[in-house]
Amino acid sequence: MSLKKKLIRLAYERPDLRSKIVPILAEQERLRVAAEKATKVTFMQAVLDRPEQLKEWVMSQSGVPSMTGWDFKCHHMTLEFFGGKGNASSLEPYAEYLGNSYVLDITGIAFDEYCCAVVLDTKLPVKKKHPHITIAVNGVKPSYSNDLLKNGISLPVKGKVRVTVGYFDGRGGGDKFEFPHDYKG
Repeated sequence: MSLKKKLIRLAYERPDLRSKIVPILAEQERLRVAAEKATKVTFMQAVLDRPEQLKEWVMSQSGVPSMTGWDFKCHHMTLEFFGGKGNASSLEPYAEYLGNSYVLDITGIAFDEYCCAVVLDTKLPVKKKHPHITIAVNGVKPSYSNDLLKNGISLPVKGKVRVTVGYFDGRGGGDKFEFPHDYKG
């Protein structure tokens, strides 16, 4: 008899234990369903360890305009964007980095009336020409920062930021920092 069947039987025989058994069964089912789903990778990322700290640091820099009322992002640096096409094998080029923390150098702050981003110097494998973290946007999407950075750095600065490499699956499960069940690397 399977463990699941034994737990169900025990729950019927011992009503006093049901409140402890039902959550175990629910978690087992959640794990089973998750294991059957193929991993989706929307993008690889280097996630800020302390986003509030970077936000405050940027706003304290001389020459940076007020961002009152803006939509603060300040979450990650995209290493590679896969859209809807990434899967567990997409993690292969990042296998040595996944889950590890790194300190990156901030070399500048770019901004205009729509966006503010910090420019980074990094040895991480970034597919973008200008590695950066979007700090905040004003009426545009965060991807606007890529266009902003084509015009150069507006304000040279020096700073550091700590990140951890992970991926986002687009399923609302948050940032992931470990290899998924279907990774074959």
